[in-house]
Amino acid sequence: MGLPVLLWWSLTKLALLISFAVHTPQPQQQQEEASLLTQARQFLAVNDTDTAFQYLTQAYANDRNQPGLLACFRDVFSQRIESHDNAVDRMGLASILLEYEHYGAAARHLEQAVQLTASKSSANALSMLFAARAAVCDWTHIQQDSPALVASVQASLKQEDQTPAVHPYKALMWPCLSLADSTKIASKFARRAMSAVSVDPVPTSSLLVHKEEPSIFQVSSRRRPTNGRRIKLGYLSPDFTGAHPLAFLMQDVFRLHNTSEFQLYIYSLVESDDSLEVAKIKHAAHQWTVLPSSNAAAAETIRDDELDILIDLCGYTGTSTVAEIMAHKVAPLQIAYMGFPASTGAPFIDYVVCDRIVVPSSSEVRQHYTEQLLLLPHCYFVNSHRYLSSSLRQPQMPRTRYNLPDSAFVYCCHSRPEKIDPHTFKSWLQVLVNVPHSVLWLLRSGDEMEDNLRQIAEQEFALDKNRLIFCDKAPRDQHLARLQLANLFLDTPAYNAHTVGCDCLSAGVPMVSLLRNHVAPPDEVETDKWASRVGASLLAAIGLDDVLVAGSMEAYQAIMVHCATDSEWFSSVKERLQRNYHTAPLFDTPRWVRNLETGLLEIVALRTEGGSSYSDIEIVDNAGR
Repeated sequence: MGLPVLLWWSLTKLALLISFAVHTPQPQQQQEEASLLTQARQFLAVNDTDTAFQYLTQAYANDRNQPGLLACFRDVFSQRIESHDNAVDRMGLASILLEYEHYGAAARHLEQAVQLTASKSSANALSMLFAARAAVCDWTHIQQDSPALVASVQASLKQEDQTPAVHPYKALMWPCLSLADSTKIASKFARRAMSAVSVDPVPTSSLLVHKEEPSIFQVSSRRRPTNGRRIKLGYLSPDFTGAHPLAFLMQDVFRLHNTSEFQLYIYSLVESDDSLEVAKIKHAAHQWTVLPSSNAAAAETIRDDELDILIDLCGYTGTSTVAEIMAHKVAPLQIAYMGFPASTGAPFIDYVVCDRIVVPSSSEVRQHYTEQLLLLPHCYFVNSHRYLSSSLRQPQMPRTRYNLPDSAFVYCCHSRPEKIDPHTFKSWLQVLVNVPHSVLWLLRSGDEMEDNLRQIAEQEFALDKNRLIFCDKAPRDQHLARLQLANLFLDTPAYNAHTVGCDCLSAGVPMVSLLRNHVAPPDEVETDKWASRVGASLLAAIGLDDVLVAGSMEAYQAIMVHCATDSEWFSSVKERLQRNYHTAPLFDTPRWVRNLETGLLEIVALRTEGGSSYSDIEIVDNAGR
């Protein structure tokens, strides 16, 4: 008998999130977990996979990173499939193979799963298959997979009580799903969070229709806190760890808040590690709280602090825990920021922090945002890079360390390979044809990815496969240092570089990005989603949007060629980048914090004056005040 679907999905959820989990068990707990794993292996040895699975799930819940745990899960699923082939166990095995980054093997099991099952399970298998293929840039089936995936999503969206198989985060990344699709998917996940905490969900259809055009309230002066008391401001995240980009980006934000106006409460879903980033965040907090594991208890803990504002730094990018806590409506004003670059589609989120580039003013785009907008004057995406500049700008290492030719023009894309789409990749290759002394430097996601991309280069463009150079993921310091070896960073249009975009610009490497000024041609990526507009926002905030933001793919290619063939012009671009690094808004973290605070003060004042009726708020830059 196959593993029950509900139980399997619990496992899959854990397995797919292992890279975000941080857990440090105590010695006694480690002994207990080792015992659970040993017992699981004993039951597996006598073909009792049901009992073995029970011990494994318990061990997984205690410590997801326990050595040998994933391998034992793989053995359980393999044994079950051998005795009785079924879709659910193949999907379970595929989820484990994905954790080992064995994408090709995972895809083969998922192909079988799609054929073996129907309805909801088939949709889940198809979504996982799409993700597995995207991870290694396997686009051989994309013409068939994309329409099937869209049909599956749209069918589930028509059912009020059905949650789509595609996760909201993936919906932002996959070009076949539209801006409207992605917001509707997010709204379904918001409904699920509300149901999980016994809050009566609002019908999805009512969330996605703005009865009237939202008013925009421009703010050019800074309010004082109401009633003469400090505003109690909370931040909530599962990602306050040294390994996560969020802590790296925001480590200096919290200490820059005006403590005469704001009292900071920082809520973490994980125990603090010994990283410098977390130490700086904790030191800036009036109160640092590690929340209890129960969503209800966590919500009650936050509610007891009587916040004025709670900012969700996660959205749907981590576990469902954060959305479920926010669904309790633990603060009178709840704001989404940073983690999830899109509308949350959630009735329990009042505002989303953004800017006018990532969320343009057109009603065609605005209608797909269920929240009111808190529009910052420059780029919404904050970073702490300027405070790290001394460590970032290390002496360059030799190119030979990464097999890069000394004299070549190096086009670089160190974004995750799943962000690359086939049309964009082929556009890059055409530039390699036109610029003979150039190479393309990519982040590796396994041998299969290399083979897939080199095959396209050789067979479709007659390029030497060695002009594609790959490197592995690296620790942050090494990643930041080696970026300086590149000449030009290539942004991925479907889902732009966010953290890595800041990394390359801080390292003095220009970036070219696409922001369409017209509807995309067939088979090309549209850029109306927030996540596909971040690169343009970064470049505008560093003062380079006039030369490095392209309105079409043809213009994008032309910029790539111009950078490599006109050395005098390209040198002037790099000089502008170096000069603007110290003066432009992108890396001016204190300025960003002041602008955010102006918006938060205004939101609190408007609520005090007008109750629960909100407007979009646009902040006029208060630099110098």
